[in-house]
Amino acid sequence: ALAMCGYAKKDLASIIECKFWQSHKRVAIIGRSIDWFAEELRRKYPDLKVILYEQGQLNDDKLVMEFDLDGIFAFKYFHSFPDPEVTKRLEIIRGVISKNGFLYMGEMLTKIDSPEGSLLDLNMLLESGGQLRTLEHWRDLFSRSGMEIEQIFHFSDSFDVLKVKYV
Repeated sequence: ALAMCGYAKKDLASIIECKFWQSHKRVAIIGRSIDWFAEELRRKYPDLKVILYEQGQLNDDKLVMEFDLDGIFAFKYFHSFPDPEVTKRLEIIRGVISKNGFLYMGEMLTKIDSPEGSLLDLNMLLESGGQLRTLEHWRDLFSRSGMEIEQIFHFSDSFDVLKVKYV
């Protein structure tokens, strides 16, 4: 968990400064080892209501109980699941996020012509049936759930944030 927290801090530090937080009133943060991130958001944006779901405690019933969210930030969450489970969870999110809300999904995007992330991808497949995905794979999953990518924030070779909206 300590190693995860270190990776999370490295990946998320600059996201706290993004201006998109200012356009939200009530957000949920989903991920692993990110309680410090939720606290930093609360400190920097005192008017922002932040609800934290650690990855291990999140279940479908709990997510459904929180309504009227105008933003959900999922940090390296969806890659832990196979495609059918991702689609199911995207549908759950659709039910709790406001009509004009956004899903911000922080993930490592794989590239077809690059081996980067291949061992991590294999490990996820064996552990949980999950996988790293290409941008086109994500576009397909979002399309199946009535969503589309509005913007991509590139933070490093191993971390991007996709801003996704419902259509």
